[in-house]
Amino acid sequence: MSSPEKLGDRAARGIAWITGQSVFSRFVSYFAQLAVAWFLTREDFGLFGMALTISEFSRVFNQGGVSKVLVHRQKGYRNWVTPGLWLSLTMGLLVSASMVFIGYFACTWFQVDEPNKLFLLVCILAVSAPIAAVGTIPRALLLIQLRFRELALLSSVLLVVSALVKVSLAYAGYGAFSLVIPMVLSTVLQSLFCWYLAKPEIKLKLMINKWRYL
Repeated sequence: MSSPEKLGDRAARGIAWITGQSVFSRFVSYFAQLAVAWFLTREDFGLFGMALTISEFSRVFNQGGVSKVLVHRQKGYRNWVTPGLWLSLTMGLLVSASMVFIGYFACTWFQVDEPNKLFLLVCILAVSAPIAAVGTIPRALLLIQLRFRELALLSSVLLVVSALVKVSLAYAGYGAFSLVIPMVLSTVLQSLFCWYLAKPEIKLKLMINKWRYL
């Protein structure tokens, strides 16, 4: 077991990494938005805003705080990681379905000029819900292990990649899709790399009887 001094040092370094990553993310995001705004129209931002509103309304129910429970119960993490994964995946799929369902009717309610494009934007965002839900499990393990450095570096790299893809798509004329596609891409890459770094041991058994405790 790590000594209190060593844990304190690791926590301090973790705070430094997270703070640095936060400052870096704001810097990159600011200039990326300026570049994207040069190529997109007000209509593109309007469609993106409506699609994001629809997706965020459903995303509130995603994951259900499973990752926080896992971090809180870190001593018995191995007992909860499998039911936590299947519960998160189930909730992610339900959220994804609800996004598509709400988006289908919202496209009519909003009376936008391009309802089909808005619905497609919502569908693309819906893909990220189950992927993000699955990614919360290995990320919780990385937090338990105080691996803030890896998390901060991963977030910074993904932010730069996302910004480059966003600006490139906007320049190529993809309109509102240039704002949505990088979000899904970032979610996929983050989940993949978190699984690669954490390598949680998952069983195929759903363990539904434990879901209510999460």
